[in-house]
Amino acid sequence: MSVIGYQLSLYFFIVWLHSLHFIKVYGRENLPKKGPFILAPNHMSIGDPPVIGVSCYPLTMHFMAKRDLFSNRRWGWWFRLTDCIPISRDKNDFRATKMVLNFLKEGKRIVVFPEGTRSRTGELTEPELGVGFLAMKSGVPVIPVLITGTEKALPVEGRYKAGVPVKVYIGKAVNFDGAENFKDKREKYRFASNKIMKAIAGLKKSKVS
Repeated sequence: MSVIGYQLSLYFFIVWLHSLHFIKVYGRENLPKKGPFILAPNHMSIGDPPVIGVSCYPLTMHFMAKRDLFSNRRWGWWFRLTDCIPISRDKNDFRATKMVLNFLKEGKRIVVFPEGTRSRTGELTEPELGVGFLAMKSGVPVIPVLITGTEKALPVEGRYKAGVPVKVYIGKAVNFDGAENFKDKREKYRFASNKIMKAIAGLKKSKVS
């Protein structure tokens, strides 16, 4: 990974988000101080990855991202520069999955958007099975995150708007008690994915750290 590239881009995003979007981060103390973990934020905008990077600073995060984002005219350079993990639209992208699990074994921190793609309404959508699979397979803490404001600042369809406040709420690690009761692996992964989305929804209701 280009550590210098990541840090340089991060400094730019820190200035951008603080000066034009007055970013506030709540619950940063819920981020594990040591070891690997999965960060699971909601997804509403192409600006969400930079927001997460700034929110977790000075921790270095590794992002999973759809392969087509690497050719995005606005943000593709960032995904390429920071050596994000490209995943295809094919649900069985075993190469990317293996890479993520290896990263976690090495003690790295991974960002996975459970919804898989951006919500066009700003509301939470159904999670994909992949995040539950990674949670169960790796056994590392999964930290839910709620992002607000990016759907207005950088909407899926529409122009960029400066001055829109951005807030990030970081929750406590998701409790997966009950997962051991599922004999069917897909059901277990679905259970885990739903638990993660419920944790994010809980942050949306309470908006507390």
